[in-house]
Amino acid sequence: MLSTRSRARISKELEAGPSMPTSNNLNLAAILEGHAKMQQELAHLKKRSVDEMEALRHGNSRLRRKIKVDPTQKGKNAEISTP
Repeated sequence: MLSTRSRARISKELEAGPSMPTSNNLNLAAILEGHAKMQQELAHLKKRSVDEMEALRHGNSRLRRKIKVDPTQKGKNAEISTP
């Protein structure tokens, strides 16, 4: 049978949760730091991808302007020669 003091101590320990050793806290800090760095890298890669897609769209648009449909070719594209 537990005394009331023992029950009180056990309930306080349960409320506080298990105490982690210092090494686990350091591992958790390293994991969180790594996670933050990965999030920054991911944001950078997304921005770079968007920039590259915009450059490709711009290039495609420029190429489309160089190409015109020649009615004598029956729908085939003829490239306009540029000097």
